[in-house]
Amino acid sequence: MESVPPLRSGFSSSEEFREWMEEWWKMMGVVPRSRYLELLERCDVLRTRLEEAEATIQRLRATLGVKGQEKQANEILDLWETATQAALKAQSEWLRTWTDISGKSQEPT
Repeated sequence: MESVPPLRSGFSSSEEFREWMEEWWKMMGVVPRSRYLELLERCDVLRTRLEEAEATIQRLRATLGVKGQEKQANEILDLWETATQAALKAQSEWLRTWTDISGKSQEPT
């Protein structure tokens, strides 16, 4: 207990008394209630900010997921459109070919 001065000794400044009290609190393992309440409030504020940040991150991930799916959907639609156009072109050629063949076979020889 060399670091704890006797109670009746005088302190030359209020700063020395504060430092002595801080040392005593550390030695006893306690925290002043005002500091505890301040830290508790700060913890609540930080917890709230963390929850808001997590909610924002989830919204952004959902938005990016939708946009990613939108891009994928557009690619699928483009492929489907290309396939449909190719099928229609092939059917038109078949129809033209059959028309030409049937037209030639009906011509009088």
